[in-house]
Amino acid sequence: MTSSQADPGGARFDPSIFGAVVAVIGGAVIGERLGAGSGYGAFQAALALVLGGLLWSGRSRPVFVLAVLGLMAVASMQRALNGLERTPLASAATDYSPVRVTGVLVSDPYPGKYATRAIVRVTSVESLDPERVSTGHSRWGRVLVVASGDASSRLRLLVAGESATLKGRLGDLEGSDSRWRRQHAAMRLGATDLLHLEPTNDWLLRVANPLRGAVVGGADTLPQRERALVRGLLVGDVREMDSGTIEAFRAAGLSHLLAVSGANVAFVLGIAGPALSRFGLRGRFLGGLMVIAVFGAMTRWEPSVLRAVTMAGVAQLAVYAGRPVDGQRALSLTVIALVLVDPFLVHSVGFMLSCAASAAILAWSSPIARRVPGPRFLAEPVAVTAAAQIGVAPVLLPVFGSIPLVALPANVLVAPVIGLLTTWGLCTGPIISMLRWIAPGPASAVAGPLQIPTQVLAGYIMGVATLAASTPFSLGIAGAGALLAVVLVVVTTRRLSAGPRSLRGHAISPARRAPL
Repeated sequence: MTSSQADPGGARFDPSIFGAVVAVIGGAVIGERLGAGSGYGAFQAALALVLGGLLWSGRSRPVFVLAVLGLMAVASMQRALNGLERTPLASAATDYSPVRVTGVLVSDPYPGKYATRAIVRVTSVESLDPERVSTGHSRWGRVLVVASGDASSRLRLLVAGESATLKGRLGDLEGSDSRWRRQHAAMRLGATDLLHLEPTNDWLLRVANPLRGAVVGGADTLPQRERALVRGLLVGDVREMDSGTIEAFRAAGLSHLLAVSGANVAFVLGIAGPALSRFGLRGRFLGGLMVIAVFGAMTRWEPSVLRAVTMAGVAQLAVYAGRPVDGQRALSLTVIALVLVDPFLVHSVGFMLSCAASAAILAWSSPIARRVPGPRFLAEPVAVTAAAQIGVAPVLLPVFGSIPLVALPANVLVAPVIGLLTTWGLCTGPIISMLRWIAPGPASAVAGPLQIPTQVLAGYIMGVATLAASTPFSLGIAGAGALLAVVLVVVTTRRLSAGPRSLRGHAISPARRAPL
């Protein structure tokens, strides 16, 4: 959730770029209220405003820019909703029963107690009823596959990018499955059989999937809880974590550790840095983009990952172009671009937490660090953690109803360990996997000692989370409102009292006195 590559300098607040972010998010919300549509009306209005802004001179031109961005977000949301409500899958669900569906897994399957779920990008739908004729479409859209029985046990072994042919019945998303619409799933396929599968033909996933397997495969010798935690910390895969552990991390204010963020991207770029430094400017730029693209594919492009890798890409592009960009502007451009491409991100809690924490760190970590007493190596992590907790509070309170007060000390205690565990895990995992491929016998003897630090560090993090979760103190909405009111009163009082004191002892000439 935090971004380690954030500019610690605390760039001056830019109202124009902030207004652009608000315009895009507001446009997405308005587009959702308007409902599904082609978006042509909003797009044409945006085009007209662009032409008007080119002809208009004066200070009101930024208003045209904000209006254009808002209208583009309206059009994007309407088109996204249109893709869900007017998909060819809807007619297939009415006309074909049962069906054979072929598609590509967008994400790794989510195994459950009774069924396995996966988002599949459909490439073909075929009727199994001989009296009906199948029709082809160039774009079917996505479907939520809910596999049961033997199909469930087979589907959970697949990974993102692989192609599968499934037999089942199409239907509407209902109940708890409706939340998958935010991932662009238009229909539900109740799969009863997995007929055929093929490996991925996506070059990026051909590189990312083996690397992901090597990173997480190195932790296979760890106990189940530590292994699941390491998978979550390294690639954001929490499918093996039990609900008790996940709840403990949430109660301790440490759940952001299980979502890949800017810190992970920074560690990956740091590991690749020595190799990239051998190239020229263009080589470092292209190599850096390749590294973050592969890592994004390894972590399955979760919302927090999208924010982190896109922001890193913006920073890489700025350096390559010779026009360094501050963290505030890079974050704002990232939010604008991502929401325009995928407007459903405005409903993603992970995306909102990631953006809010990054913005707060950029704005407040340096001022807080200057006021925290003690050595810098302790003040800086305290300041970053405090800023992030303040930033995510407006998101956490409406969603969960409270904020654990123990989150600040818990994050400070685990902050140094997270970097060590992430770097060690990203390095030792591939080494162990490579040794297993070259010499399985010696690899087994080496894997255990290499994973001792991993087990110790993971056990420490889990111990902090368990201890912090047992602390019952939390801050609710009412308490947060009261605390905010007190802070505003104190800050206002200090500023008012500082004004007269700042003038004491200084003579003010008549020429500099302000007129009454």
